[in-house]
Amino acid sequence: MRLRANTTSDRLAQFDLLFATLTHTPKHTHTPQLVGGFTIPFDILSESHSSSLHRASLVVQINYFWALGAILVPLLEYLNFVLLNKTWRTFVIICSLPSLFALIIGYFVVRESEIWLKTQHKTTDESTISSLSSHSTILNSSSLISEKANEIITSLGWYQTISLWIIWFSKSFSYYGMVIVTSRIFSSDDGWDYRRSFFSCGSEVVGTWMTGVLADRVGRIPTMMWSFLLAGVFLLR
Repeated sequence: MRLRANTTSDRLAQFDLLFATLTHTPKHTHTPQLVGGFTIPFDILSESHSSSLHRASLVVQINYFWALGAILVPLLEYLNFVLLNKTWRTFVIICSLPSLFALIIGYFVVRESEIWLKTQHKTTDESTISSLSSHSTILNSSSLISEKANEIITSLGWYQTISLWIIWFSKSFSYYGMVIVTSRIFSSDDGWDYRRSFFSCGSEVVGTWMTGVLADRVGRIPTMMWSFLLAGVFLLR
């Protein structure tokens, strides 16, 4: 018997593809964007599948796929709107296909969290036992303690929690603000906006590579500090 993962992200991907078929105007794409925001925590949780030695670089490497998607979007826009002369509805359906592929692959490949299996006492399946035995650091089910959300926040400390809130707010505000500003800058000039958007998104690959190298060699905190500082300086220019 093979263990299969059926998570909330799978259902969100299905909903995203279903809603894409109902999209007629650009304003209707706000709901798929909201659904996309719900899937971000699953990327964060993926770092728990790696050892602490390479955890920083792994989290950064995940952003390569983000950058790849950002590069493909201008190409798909040009293909859909210019070459094929299709509508927004077709474009959103095309952009939803990667979520569908991830759903299919993840359903058969991604394993469930070993700690979650222990807490649910689902350790009788052969594949589950094999997965648990390959992780010697997994605690016994008797030593695992269930905690409520407020207890977890208290154990982490309000200082760390508020710091993470500020970091995520600053990162999201700056990143998506730059996306909006970039589109306005390109729209004010004559020329092919798709090509400019392609090269603008392609720069994320270089930034992701530099961050991955520095995160393991210099440290995560100095890398984050200098990345925010340089981004702010370039925005002021």
